[in-house]
Amino acid sequence: MPKLPKFLEVKEDDTEEEKKKKKFLLILFIILFFLVFAGIVIGIIFGVRSCSQQKGGDPTTAQTSESTTQTTDTSGSSEPVVTDYIKYALNSDGLSYKVIGLVEPHPADIEVPATYSGLPVTRLGSQSFGSDYAVKTVTLPDSVTFIEYHTFYNCKNLESITLSNSLEEIEFSAFIYCSSLKTVTLPESVTKIGDCVFGMCTSLESVTLSNNITSIGSDCFEYCSSLTQITLPNNLTSYGGEAFKKCDNLQHFNEYDNGYYLGSESNPYMLLFKAKDDSLTSVNINNNCLFVEDSAFEDSDLESVTLPDSVTFIGDYSFQACYDITSVTLSNNLTHIGDSAFHHCYKLTSIAIPHAVTYIGNSAFELCEELSTITYDGTLEEWEEVEKKGGWAEECLATVVVCSDGNAPI
Repeated sequence: MPKLPKFLEVKEDDTEEEKKKKKFLLILFIILFFLVFAGIVIGIIFGVRSCSQQKGGDPTTAQTSESTTQTTDTSGSSEPVVTDYIKYALNSDGLSYKVIGLVEPHPADIEVPATYSGLPVTRLGSQSFGSDYAVKTVTLPDSVTFIEYHTFYNCKNLESITLSNSLEEIEFSAFIYCSSLKTVTLPESVTKIGDCVFGMCTSLESVTLSNNITSIGSDCFEYCSSLTQITLPNNLTSYGGEAFKKCDNLQHFNEYDNGYYLGSESNPYMLLFKAKDDSLTSVNINNNCLFVEDSAFEDSDLESVTLPDSVTFIGDYSFQACYDITSVTLSNNLTHIGDSAFHHCYKLTSIAIPHAVTYIGNSAFELCEELSTITYDGTLEEWEEVEKKGGWAEECLATVVVCSDGNAPI
């Protein structure tokens, strides 16, 4: 302990207040001294250790470093590498590469090689071509099995792409905003298309889908305004909402049975998808269809519709605002007519409600201003048992429902 400064020494003639103040300052001085001393000791210890490591090295640390180097040497570098303007990175399996980007300058026509550094190129990474306006055509090798999300995001000058024959899945928004893309052919190996994959591809005219596709994501082809027809695969069982939203020129969906249904009896609640918003004047629904989805044909230009006897359920708003519809033939096995199902179909003049119906939703036929005849294929007593929600036939010309044994007031 160093000699105390004179101003900290307690004198006999000091007042009690001065003595207390000097004692307090003395305690602070002692604490500060020990902190400085401890810092000097710690600095000396670490300095000696660092010097020792620089000369001979810590055996444990050296062993760890050597092990890490050996692992990197056997599996390849995970750091990005560039060859011929294409940037690659090692996949997590350590046995294959993926494309993660392009380096300027590069040609307009890109051909991705099948291998890099002796290993296959199996994936296109997220944003690997994103917003690259120089790219016009892309050819993928058969080694590529996966296209990640946003891969070609906003490649607005991309006109065509040749996909791998081994491709299995395209993740969400992979080609979104590729506004110059005109044709797409998906190989038979593709089984799944993610959400918004071809969204905003406004020049897309032709799409050939793999017959093995089982899942199409939501908004998959939204705003593909140049698309005029598409054939859906028979194996399709999962369908996202509004996959063809605002495809204003889409006239024809399916060639088989001219149908509008998805899936099979094992998945009855994802069968009939949402149709285009307008210009659809007629539809022949496939005989396997069980369910008409909510808003399926809302605000379309349908003039007539016939539901096959396989249909048991009409969802809410299914045919709402179909202003040109004049003829509706319901399924004999129909049990449920959803809320506003035919709301404001003001050219509809008659409707025959099947005996199997047990539920008619709110405003189901409201504002069908020309609807003058409503018949029910059952007795008055059976009609009373049908659950009918408020305003189901409000503001229609018809005032009664004609049953097999009499009339029931609406």
